[in-house]
Amino acid sequence: MVRSNYEEALAWAHKSVAANAYYGPCFWMLIAANARLGRIEDARRYLTGLLAFSPGVTVARIRAGQAAKNPDRIEPILEGLLLAGMPET
Repeated sequence: MVRSNYEEALAWAHKSVAANAYYGPCFWMLIAANARLGRIEDARRYLTGLLAFSPGVTVARIRAGQAAKNPDRIEPILEGLLLAGMPET
Protein backbone atom coordinates (compact mmCIF):
# COMPACT_ATOMS: atom_id res chain seq x y z
CA MET A 1 0.00 0.00 0.00
CA VAL A 2 2.35 2.67 -1.32
CA ARG A 3 5.08 1.25 0.89
CA SER A 4 3.11 1.85 4.10
CA ASN A 5 2.55 5.53 3.28
CA TYR A 6 -1.17 5.45 4.01
CA GLU A 7 -1.71 9.17 3.40
CA GLU A 8 -0.29 8.80 -0.11
CA ALA A 9 -2.36 5.67 -0.63
CA LEU A 10 -5.47 7.66 0.27
CA ALA A 11 -4.60 10.42 -2.18
CA TRP A 12 -4.22 7.93 -5.03
CA ALA A 13 -7.35 6.01 -4.00
CA HIS A 14 -9.43 9.21 -4.02
CA LYS A 15 -8.20 9.99 -7.54
CA SER A 16 -9.02 6.47 -8.66
CA VAL A 17 -12.53 6.56 -7.20
CA ALA A 18 -13.13 9.89 -8.91
CA ALA A 19 -12.30 8.19 -12.21
CA ASN A 20 -14.30 5.01 -11.52
CA ALA A 21 -16.69 5.09 -8.58
CA TYR A 22 -17.54 1.38 -8.88
CA TYR A 23 -14.10 -0.21 -8.98
CA GLY A 24 -13.66 -2.37 -5.89
CA PRO A 25 -9.87 -2.17 -5.52
CA CYS A 26 -10.10 1.63 -5.17
CA PHE A 27 -12.41 1.09 -2.24
CA TRP A 28 -10.10 -1.55 -0.78
CA MET A 29 -7.41 1.11 -0.61
CA LEU A 30 -9.73 3.75 0.88
CA ILE A 31 -10.93 1.30 3.50
CA ALA A 32 -7.55 -0.21 4.37
CA ALA A 33 -5.58 3.05 4.45
CA ASN A 34 -8.16 4.76 6.64
CA ALA A 35 -8.27 1.78 8.99
CA ARG A 36 -4.47 1.60 9.22
CA LEU A 37 -4.44 5.33 10.06
CA GLY A 38 -6.94 4.73 12.86
CA ARG A 39 -9.79 6.42 10.99
CA ILE A 40 -12.16 3.54 11.57
CA GLU A 41 -15.34 5.59 11.07
CA ASP A 42 -14.15 6.68 7.61
CA ALA A 43 -13.03 3.14 6.78
CA ARG A 44 -16.43 1.76 7.72
CA ARG A 45 -18.21 4.42 5.67
CA TYR A 46 -16.24 3.32 2.59
CA LEU A 47 -16.84 -0.32 3.47
CA THR A 48 -20.59 0.37 3.51
CA GLY A 49 -20.25 1.95 0.06
CA LEU A 50 -18.32 -1.01 -1.28
CA LEU A 51 -20.83 -3.50 0.09
CA ALA A 52 -23.64 -1.56 -1.59
CA PHE A 53 -22.33 -2.39 -5.06
CA SER A 54 -20.40 -5.54 -4.23
CA PRO A 55 -22.41 -7.26 -1.46
CA GLY A 56 -20.56 -10.60 -1.52
CA VAL A 57 -17.07 -9.21 -1.03
CA THR A 58 -14.99 -10.79 1.73
CA VAL A 59 -11.34 -10.80 2.65
CA ALA A 60 -11.12 -14.46 1.62
CA ARG A 61 -12.53 -13.72 -1.84
CA ILE A 62 -10.14 -10.82 -2.37
CA ARG A 63 -7.18 -12.95 -1.24
CA ALA A 64 -8.23 -15.78 -3.55
CA GLY A 65 -8.41 -13.42 -6.52
CA GLN A 66 -4.92 -12.00 -6.06
CA ALA A 67 -1.78 -13.43 -7.55
CA ALA A 68 0.35 -15.20 -4.97
CA LYS A 69 3.51 -13.87 -6.64
CA ASN A 70 4.04 -11.17 -4.03
CA PRO A 71 1.77 -11.65 -0.98
CA ASP A 72 3.54 -8.85 0.88
CA ARG A 73 1.71 -6.36 -1.34
CA ILE A 74 -1.83 -7.53 -0.57
CA GLU A 75 -1.50 -8.50 3.11
CA PRO A 76 -1.40 -4.91 4.51
CA ILE A 77 -4.55 -4.17 2.52
CA LEU A 78 -6.30 -7.30 3.77
CA GLU A 79 -5.31 -6.49 7.35
CA GLY A 80 -6.77 -3.00 6.96
CA LEU A 81 -9.99 -4.43 5.52
CA LEU A 82 -10.29 -6.71 8.54
CA LEU A 83 -9.67 -3.77 10.90
CA ALA A 84 -12.56 -1.93 9.24
CA GLY A 85 -14.88 -4.89 9.76
CA MET A 86 -14.99 -6.52 6.34
CA PRO A 87 -16.16 -10.13 6.74
CA GLU A 88 -13.31 -12.60 6.53
CA THR A 89 -15.40 -15.31 4.86
